[in-house]
Amino acid sequence: MALTHLIQLRHWQADAREGATEREVALGELLAVIERREESTVVAECTFGVECGNPRHPFDAIADADHLSLAEQAVWQTQRCLVPAIGFRKRAATKAEARRWVTASGKLTYLPALRYSVPDDDGRHGECKLMVREQPPLGPLPLALGDVAPRDWLRLDGEQALSMLCQAWRRL
Repeated sequence: MALTHLIQLRHWQADAREGATEREVALGELLAVIERREESTVVAECTFGVECGNPRHPFDAIADADHLSLAEQAVWQTQRCLVPAIGFRKRAATKAEARRWVTASGKLTYLPALRYSVPDDDGRHGECKLMVREQPPLGPLPLALGDVAPRDWLRLDGEQALSMLCQAWRRL
């Protein structure tokens, strides 16, 4: 099963129960992220997935937290970000298996991601890959921020930041 869409709120600061409208962000589309810049945090836009040049699978959307390459480890230490979301969709072998996943609480959560700054014709733009961990028999599921404020988490070193993550998802 492959992660294909993230579900964000149009106004991501709102609580999902307040009737905020959802938007599904497909691979290759822009999503809202929270990143650290100097001593503050800012909301920015990133492309969901990193372009990988394969016509059949043009975007790589995930990085396995337990098997990061050296390059991914460096990005984790210096350029990680958080993606505010309430859920995601995965592509499965059959339509019956394809389901929407939401946070266990049904509320907004923050998904850690590797943020890459990529040169393009207009200068530079951001692309990001979600951090996941294998959850047999369900496959890779995104990690989510535990009980720490996003701003504080973005200031932690990489090892501490990884220890503050959990996987609290349920299928609808």
